[in-house]
Amino acid sequence: MSFLRLKFPRLKKTYLVVLPCVILFLMWLQNSSLNTIVIQDRTIPCPEDARGTTMKNIEIRTLRTIEEQYKSKLTTLTKLELREAAEFFHRDVSKHWGSFHGLLPQSKPVPDKTCLRHLDQTFTSRVSVVMCMKNELMYLLFRTLTTIVKRTPPHLLQEILLIDDGSVIDSTSEIENFVSKMNIPLKLQRNNVSVGITNCRNSGIRKAEGDVVVILDSHMEVSDIWLEPLLDILKSKPRSVAVPTLHLINEKDYDEKHLETSKAYGIEMMNGYSFFLYYATGPPQNNQSEAYQTASILGGALAAYKSTFLEFYPQGVLGEYWGTENSRLALRMWMCGDGLWMTRCSQILHTNGNDGALQRYLKDSPDMWLHLHYETLGDVMNFIGDKEEKRRMLQSVYREDKHIDKVFEVSSIVREQFKSDCSRDYEWYLNEIQPAHSMNFIRLRSRDNYHLIGEAQSVSHPNFCIVTDYNKVYVDEKCRGDLTLVYDNHLLGFSVTGEVHTSVQTLHCWDSGQGNADGTEIIMYGCHSVAHPDLKTTYGSQNFHYDKDSQQIKHVQSNRCAQIFPGDRKILLIHCSDSQDQRWFIKSPRWNER
Repeated sequence: MSFLRLKFPRLKKTYLVVLPCVILFLMWLQNSSLNTIVIQDRTIPCPEDARGTTMKNIEIRTLRTIEEQYKSKLTTLTKLELREAAEFFHRDVSKHWGSFHGLLPQSKPVPDKTCLRHLDQTFTSRVSVVMCMKNELMYLLFRTLTTIVKRTPPHLLQEILLIDDGSVIDSTSEIENFVSKMNIPLKLQRNNVSVGITNCRNSGIRKAEGDVVVILDSHMEVSDIWLEPLLDILKSKPRSVAVPTLHLINEKDYDEKHLETSKAYGIEMMNGYSFFLYYATGPPQNNQSEAYQTASILGGALAAYKSTFLEFYPQGVLGEYWGTENSRLALRMWMCGDGLWMTRCSQILHTNGNDGALQRYLKDSPDMWLHLHYETLGDVMNFIGDKEEKRRMLQSVYREDKHIDKVFEVSSIVREQFKSDCSRDYEWYLNEIQPAHSMNFIRLRSRDNYHLIGEAQSVSHPNFCIVTDYNKVYVDEKCRGDLTLVYDNHLLGFSVTGEVHTSVQTLHCWDSGQGNADGTEIIMYGCHSVAHPDLKTTYGSQNFHYDKDSQQIKHVQSNRCAQIFPGDRKILLIHCSDSQDQRWFIKSPRWNER
């Protein structure tokens, strides 16, 4: 080597440049061989025939422009006017979307090598994919169909049942033309009048020929090995629902947006009350491919045996509406079946799809959310035994009795539809399946969790009450009295740990922000008990105590009390005194009869 340096002085530079490049190339080659694994004639994670091509920026911009124009028209035009607009839209999109030629984005990589074990298993089940759509964007539908066919073993896929639930334009010929080119085992049905997502899916479940049914939205991308992990769950838990991990697609550039879905999906109830705040806790750290339980689910991607769906899948009660069937199904599966189980090995990408269609639902059906709440609560009522307990629970959601009476009416209809034997009740679900730090009706009323709950009303200025927002604590003049609801920014929970909880921010508590001087503002900060679940008594900045004799809310560490400043609509921590401005009356809500 020394001879080379003397004879060829430039070789040293060349050597220093080339050698790292060779090493990097070898490392890339090794990683490529690890990430592309051939098993059973299938290339994992991204088969060659489904790699597709990267869309050019100009194509993306064109798609976005056309899509936004269509969504705007969808929510503003009459149905007659929209029919003509939709025809032009579908024709324009077809010029710009490569899925007509079978091109797809790259498949999402397998999250953990242990997921590959699913490919060594033998599955005898035949799968029917049930998909309902209404005013769907055609390029999203074609993208969905193509990924299913390209990334599902043919011997497992019985059929795809596509039901057009009353779209304003009949796209039957366009869909059939695409299907014939792609050789897709699709059966198409069109409803001239929309029956709603719940009833639409029920009709597909009944007609399915496969012994396993997979429900999918019509704006998805399935990844490789998406089906086998779901079938594996069903083999071990036959009366369960298997759920994939969902990822979001960024609509701006059609690329992946988030690594995983949020853990806080759920259906928000009337006045903000939420029954299903928590979506999933995550897989065991020592085995990322192991299935794990989830309290609730999104409705657009789930699998079960056909017999399970026939027994448990909800029916619509109040009309052609979108949503809540996922929350109702979650309740039934935990109360009466083998529960809900999620796996990271099955990965599906989801775009918001045609959100203009949802806006159309809202435009055509102004009472939609109200009716959806009735249906979900109607299911909940059937898992609570005591009638007075049911009424108290509904009082924590509604201030007007007319809504409570409507829920009881819907509940009786649901009871006739769903007659399975159930060994568990709603209290069991909240205590055992929901995370321990969720603020719900039953936890709030338990003395094991809270010394006191209610609205804090100023004694010196009785028109003012404490309000907890997402990042601050202040006062306003809209006191609720005994009509404070469970999910209400006026509701305070004085926990046995010494923390002050609110249902608006279930993971955050009152906090002094480490301030101990007069004039310190109360803020919201992550609860100590969430970070330390075994904590018996909180400490420092979050330790507050309500003294029933003096009617003061004391911050223990600083020995200061919450004092009202009505002119500024503030409450500040001030050295405790006999001032009437430091006195608060805690008004218990009417549903909190202990």
